Amino acid sequence: MQGDLIINGVDAWTAYGMNFEEGALSALLTPPPLKEFAEAKSRLRNGKVVIIDNDNVKYESRDVVLPFFIVADDENSLMSRYSALCGVLAKGKFEVKCKYSSSVYRMVYNSCSQMSVFIGGMMKFSLKLTEPDPSNRGLTDKTQYVEV
Repeated sequence: MQGDLIINGVDAWTAYGMNFEEGALSALLTPPPLKEFAEAKSRLRNGKVVIIDNDNVKYESRDVVLPFFIVADDENSLMSRYSALCGVLAKGKFEVKCKYSSSVYRMVYNSCSQMSVFIGGMMKFSLKLTEPDPSNRGLTDKTQYVEV
């Protein structure tokens, strides 16, 4: 599991005992929606004209829900790992890289659902994230963040 998931440049398994839960990979790899194409309607034509410029396609931002789990040897270690993850989430910026894709998914943390499982040394939860610019998945971040 080490190397499967990288969050903000840190191996999630090593730092947090964290990895994807079922369904996370498919949610992450789902193609982003496109922005609406320019359209023109005229009473002189049937239907409408849709203008598709293949060289200038633009993506819409997307909301993603990623289920995760964290494991540890005991409850104290589990809560320590969870607390460390909460510190990362509090910063807002959440970059995800997994071994199944060469992309870096640059997201913004929105919220976390209630934990569905909390037994001994394991917890499951889902993070609600927004990918503001799905075209920004290269190794170099082209987003211009405003830091205060």
